[in-house]
Amino acid sequence: MASKPSEGALWTEPLHDRAASRLRDMIVDGRLKPGEPISEQALCEEFGISRTPLREALKVVAAEGLIELLPRRGAIVTPIVTEQLRQKFELVRLLEDYAIKRVCEHATDAQLQEIEALDQKLIKSFKREGGDFIEINDQLHRSIMKASGNQSLIDIHAPLWAHLRRSSQLVLTMADFSQGFVQAHQKLMKAILKRDGAAAVRAMEVRWKLADRVLASLTSSMDSSNPLSGPKLRAVT
Repeated sequence: MASKPSEGALWTEPLHDRAASRLRDMIVDGRLKPGEPISEQALCEEFGISRTPLREALKVVAAEGLIELLPRRGAIVTPIVTEQLRQKFELVRLLEDYAIKRVCEHATDAQLQEIEALDQKLIKSFKREGGDFIEINDQLHRSIMKASGNQSLIDIHAPLWAHLRRSSQLVLTMADFSQGFVQAHQKLMKAILKRDGAAAVRAMEVRWKLADRVLASLTSSMDSSNPLSGPKLRAVT
């Protein structure tokens, strides 16, 4: 996901692209909740733009599935449905497994060092219940995708990851996953640094199983047709 622009008015052209980025961040970060109506007037005032570029931005974000445009009723933030989330998770899993193999084969030593540094930061944040966990996790996933060296893979992964990141703001942390999460990341980094693609994918499988248990917990606790709601959580992917 692209880095966040600075706060305040959006002066850089094209305005609708900058507005779309800001709107996307507000949804993914949980400032705009699932099912919440979107106030065009409020966003125009916050972004410092007119309705024309804002409406273009709404179309962009709607195409990504993060908002719904309702005829004669404006727009709402798209509710999160567990079955749809599971489908996106399955695609992200395939993309990241492939990316990890490419990282082991093609990444530079500098890229591996960057991934290792981010992984260490992530584990430290996880252990201390840090508020920066989700942002560091984002950085790690982006770094892995970048190191794959496949721009098409990066482009496909980014919008799917935005949906999973949004859900990570809405799921309760499951404390019993902590040890498994740390061990899985340690095994993953050991394999990556050895450039052992097969071992890296096996290590990823442990992480996917942990994340799948979270999804299973969500599915069993609510009807798949209802939007997720509740306190903030930390994801385990």
